[in-house]
Amino acid sequence: MVKGKFIKHIIQEFRSIAESLADPIQESIIRIQTEWEKTDILNWLGGQNNSRKIYWSDRDKCCEVGGIGMAHRVSGENIDDFSNLFNRLDGFLSNGEQHLKYYGGIRFNYKVDADALWHKFHTFDFIIPEYELLRSKDKYYLAVNIHLKDSDKVEDKIAGLERKLNALSFYAHPMTINFPELDKRLDIPNRKEWSKRIDQVYSMFASGELDKIVLARKSILNFNSALNPIHVVKRLKESNPNAFHFCIQEDDGVSLIGATPERLYKRNQRQIFTEAIAGTRPRGKTAERDSQLKKELLSCEKDLREHRYVVDKIKSVIADTCTEILSDKEVNIIENAHVQHLCYKMQGKLKDNITDAYLLRNIHPTPAVGGYPSDIALNKIEKMEKFDRGWYAGPVGWVNHSAAEFAVALRSGLIYGNKLALFAGAGIVDGSKADEEWDEIENKIYNFMQILKNHKNAG
Repeated sequence: MVKGKFIKHIIQEFRSIAESLADPIQESIIRIQTEWEKTDILNWLGGQNNSRKIYWSDRDKCCEVGGIGMAHRVSGENIDDFSNLFNRLDGFLSNGEQHLKYYGGIRFNYKVDADALWHKFHTFDFIIPEYELLRSKDKYYLAVNIHLKDSDKVEDKIAGLERKLNALSFYAHPMTINFPELDKRLDIPNRKEWSKRIDQVYSMFASGELDKIVLARKSILNFNSALNPIHVVKRLKESNPNAFHFCIQEDDGVSLIGATPERLYKRNQRQIFTEAIAGTRPRGKTAERDSQLKKELLSCEKDLREHRYVVDKIKSVIADTCTEILSDKEVNIIENAHVQHLCYKMQGKLKDNITDAYLLRNIHPTPAVGGYPSDIALNKIEKMEKFDRGWYAGPVGWVNHSAAEFAVALRSGLIYGNKLALFAGAGIVDGSKADEEWDEIENKIYNFMQILKNHKNAG
């Protein structure tokens, strides 16, 4: 569909819907969606002259969306009651529109305040974009979401809509990706301090107060010029396609990006799918070496014990919330481009009274990102880590009227100007060695480090 014809179609549809509404107009989101030709969504998103962008693609390659602007936002700092958050989200979702979704996420530890680095990201933040190019399986759509309030005049709204549509780029052009040069890297903690923290943890194991803790590292990369977050996500997706990919770009150049292997949960009507992931080995450079590392991981007592804490936590939640429960018969392996993990999948039919608010409150944080016992581990993390995790390791994803999907924001980074703060962690249990856990984190950020080598070519 050519641009002029599409704009005319959108305006006619909006006028028709707006005039059919009751007077006074009830506040609502009007969504107008048109089937579209197959398009590279990241290339389309990268060509938009808009400072606020979102991107999401799932690990199963069923759903991908690029969004710009903001039709509606639900955000805040206090999240003592998840039910209040989801009641607010449901306000515009209750009309049942299949593809209308809020995209966003929640801080890892929503009970502590953000530091200056994360000041643009609220404790929780969910957005309906103004414009979306989306793929649902093999079908593509271009959609416009219009927030209509009771004080709006239809003709004024149409004039603004036409102006914005004319500024929209309708086609995807290959991006020339040229990353700036890396000037400096700072690890927090450094290797010496990391070893000291592992020693501290061992004293906690010895006293019996802790069985597992996940300690993270922040690596700050300084470049000689600003990074383009869409370029980074494009390369992350190409180099590691078997992951959830996301980008939340704020309007002042601050962006959260990531390529995470881990699903927190997916809900489709009353059916829920979740998984326990922990334990890590690098991928082998040959098929033989890869198979050897896989067998080593599947037979390692330490890694299986670390993984068991996660399995037990999620099993208990599923047992409390579901009927018709199905689970893997044995622990398996999930493979990414540069690392592989132990994985155990579960699913069930949710009981009638179980909501997304209940699920998030009870599943997150799992021992895969916090530790065990959970409350003690979170308290130790807050005291031991000399930085704010922000949204790293928190839930990120989407919600609509009948479904939701949240990944765990691992292998993620925060871009701010010419800096990229990378976050990754390692599960520490009795038997963990400081040098090996340091190297595990290096393997987890390897994907970022490789793609950020200065090179120039079309995307």
